[in-house]
Amino acid sequence: MALAQPQEAQANAMQACSFLTRIDVSSGYGHYLNWKLKAKINTLARAEKIGATHIVWEHFFTPSSFTGMATAKAYKCP
Repeated sequence: MALAQPQEAQANAMQACSFLTRIDVSSGYGHYLNWKLKAKINTLARAEKIGATHIVWEHFFTPSSFTGMATAKAYKCP
């Protein structure tokens, strides 16, 4: 059975939800033209695996020339 992809949300909409974990994900090594998209896809996949229904993006940054990072909070909402 496939899991539903977590929905992107704003922090103020998560009041009735349970915080699961903070997710820090890399886009992977290599100079991706769109590293932010790759990092988002990796973050959503990890959130889906832990049963998150929503994620709130915290930030995106490039720690080096060859990779990017995404940070998000994962929530489970009723």
